[in-house]
Amino acid sequence: MTTLSSTTRGPRRAAATIALLTAVLVGAAACATSESAGSDGPSASPAPAQAEPVTLATLEGEEVTVPADKPAVMFFFTVNCGSCAQGAAALGEAHAQAAEQADFLAVDIDPNEPAEYITELLDTVQAADVPAATDTDGALSSTYEVTALGTLLIATPDGQVAYRATDPSAEQILAALEEVGA
Repeated sequence: MTTLSSTTRGPRRAAATIALLTAVLVGAAACATSESAGSDGPSASPAPAQAEPVTLATLEGEEVTVPADKPAVMFFFTVNCGSCAQGAAALGEAHAQAAEQADFLAVDIDPNEPAEYITELLDTVQAADVPAATDTDGALSSTYEVTALGTLLIATPDGQVAYRATDPSAEQILAALEEVGA
């Protein structure tokens, strides 16, 4: 039986630890930066050419289907994401100005966060009027290939992503809505 000596195991263990740490750090960086922060215009989307409709229940118990007959502005976040508060506030501001032109939805992607925490966050950032839902099974996040917290995207009624950014300003959201004809 062959055994590894301690001189062989040490470097191998160190290499394995470095590889694991690198994978974790690269994954965390990709999650935080995989989409451009506040891009000024529409961006290419990795989402399918036409996304199939996804139906979610809002926190109030109403069903909402994305996409629908108007452009859908969706913001993907979790309550525990500190930087997501800025994006949620921008969503609320854009909603206040363009609620008639588009469907807005705040989408919590953590199925374990209680509805009252989500409501409290939206209240705090003055986005309480924005409908909110939890993507409990990940169907919406998967359909639109959301890979980073703070992602905001605008989907056209036919399910194509016309705009994608991380934590954009309200002005950027409104400009993107104007570009898609909303």
